[in-house]
Amino acid sequence: MNLALVTGASRGIGKSISIELLKAGFKVIGVSRTGVFDADFDGFENFRRVSCDLADSKQVAEHLKPILTGEFTPTIIINNAGISEPCAFDVSDEAWETHWNRVLQVNLQAPTQLVKWALPEWKKRKSGTHIVIASRASYRGETEHYSAYAASKSGIIGVHKTIARAFGKDGVISVAIAPGFTDTDM
Repeated sequence: MNLALVTGASRGIGKSISIELLKAGFKVIGVSRTGVFDADFDGFENFRRVSCDLADSKQVAEHLKPILTGEFTPTIIINNAGISEPCAFDVSDEAWETHWNRVLQVNLQAPTQLVKWALPEWKKRKSGTHIVIASRASYRGETEHYSAYAASKSGIIGVHKTIARAFGKDGVISVAIAPGFTDTDM
């Protein structure tokens, strides 16, 4: 079964990945905060829309955990969704913590949970693929206003490497892609 789950699938890089997978014959579960997808997805019988705000850990557990556990666990998870909010060091502690936590939840916590939930089935199958869309900020840092973004993208690289090291022997593949500047609305 060629089934992929793609976060951030309604626009930008995630939309392009989802459409290419559908064209290649994959079944795709597209996750977006709103669950709204444009007409480019019409006509694909193998496309399922899921509304889930990755910033809300309760929604992540409620909407995505059931998809990622059991015999119908996707063979591929593409952790593409990401946010970037200003998180400068000179703002109030409350403002800084709000933005910091939200960015890390969407860019690091939720993607790691998705793979965590899929791993038992992948290990049993001796097959599974994790693809994370990282960033150049993963490797070089970012301006002070986007410290949370850089930290989250660096963190997801660490998770990706850990998954590859720890579970490669079980047939699990983990790949990170760090695109440069890409013409999207973000």
